[in-house]
Amino acid sequence: MLELFAALGASLSSPGEITLAGGSALALTGVLVRATEDGDVVASEPRLDQMAEAIEIVASTFGLPAKWLNDSVQQFANILPADYPLRRVSIGTFGHLTVFALGRLDLILMKVIALRGQDQEDLKALRPTGEEWEWATAHFVRLAMIGYEKKVVRARHFIAGRPVKPTGEGAS
Repeated sequence: MLELFAALGASLSSPGEITLAGGSALALTGVLVRATEDGDVVASEPRLDQMAEAIEIVASTFGLPAKWLNDSVQQFANILPADYPLRRVSIGTFGHLTVFALGRLDLILMKVIALRGQDQEDLKALRPTGEEWEWATAHFVRLAMIGYEKKVVRARHFIAGRPVKPTGEGAS
């Protein structure tokens, strides 16, 4: 994926910055080793649609799907605490593109709220500590107040070790 970011950074005419979530963030930070087919961008400056031409050039050059870099996870960005940028991990600067990944705590929070099958597998592999679970659960009241009540209940069940059927929608 680093080669793709280098090509994208070379294609941009002005500086850009992205913050990755999901499997790409886990893989690029070395937290988990697993394959991922896309880059989930939770935040970007400028917006990804303003980088669309450069993203399409990279997709065409490398034979990738048009959505190899996408911002669909941004619909769940409100799960993140306001101070998440302080915990981001720098992946590097590639020409005009600076790439960050969410930090471990924020990835755990997004995955425990999403709880899709892959999220559950990732959480089992991540094996969050008691302190990390405490940090995540400290955000549950805020998340319940903004519409994630059912997801918070499911997350509490998962953390307690009760079986939870995977959801079909994301937030990783």
